[in-house]
Amino acid sequence: MKNYLEEYMDFYSKKNNLDRNLVGKVFKQSMAVFEDGRGWNGGGMLELTDIMAEVMQWKYISKEKESSFYNDDNVDFEKMYVYMQDLDLMRMLSYSISLNNPVMKNHVQIFVENLIDKYENNNEIDEISVVDYGCGLAYWTIAICESLIEKNIPVKLTLIDLYRESFVEFLDYLCKKRNINYEFVEVKHNKLVPELPKFDYAHLMAVLEHTSEPEEIVKELVEKARHGAVVFGTFYDDPFDDFEHISYDLSGCREILENNKKWDITNLGSYWNDETTVYQILKPNEA
Repeated sequence: MKNYLEEYMDFYSKKNNLDRNLVGKVFKQSMAVFEDGRGWNGGGMLELTDIMAEVMQWKYISKEKESSFYNDDNVDFEKMYVYMQDLDLMRMLSYSISLNNPVMKNHVQIFVENLIDKYENNNEIDEISVVDYGCGLAYWTIAICESLIEKNIPVKLTLIDLYRESFVEFLDYLCKKRNINYEFVEVKHNKLVPELPKFDYAHLMAVLEHTSEPEEIVKELVEKARHGAVVFGTFYDDPFDDFEHISYDLSGCREILENNKKWDITNLGSYWNDETTVYQILKPNEA
């Protein structure tokens, strides 16, 4: 299995009609700039990204807070994310090396087996619905969908994020290459939570801290969950002093999930690492 970095070099070469070997050479030169030896996945790249965001914040000051992506100084992070998209893409491409990590593969397989069991034992479900909110490069959910397709389980993937051309083009390439039936839904400036489909699995990895209204996202996801749906994400209070993080306290999100008055929601514990949690939402009257 290739990691996304290799696939992106294939994609970039074809898109721009460039020699693949030349593209690989220049990409390696870019990664070698960082002396920590970790390329785009290291502390040097993270520091560069943070510095660029803070240095350029003046460009995104607004008179009023018009969306959920503003900090206390009226800096519009939505526009900043678009401006920073290529640096963010480079960093996320490096994350996908974990696709070849046996631990991640095992965790993906557990979710896949749960979804297969649900499909095979519920005559009301025509296809499995997977939602990825704040998808980035969607490497978890694409891996899940790819495994389901290999098992001949019909699946629809809904990718939700800000529209950033560098990401959307590559996501299209990845999904079409794997024959994944997918839809990209844009989070717009004044609409934090777009219309969501009913789903069996939802993914919210390291996204809630980037918005000033994380509870609204969680509320909508809970409402759109099918009976037995699984939600996997990061709901802990953010300990990182990251300029791009807006909400450090996610206790309101945990309250919605753990003390819900309408639905039976179970905390299945930490999963993959201590920062992630799995919840299962039971709606027996909708089964």
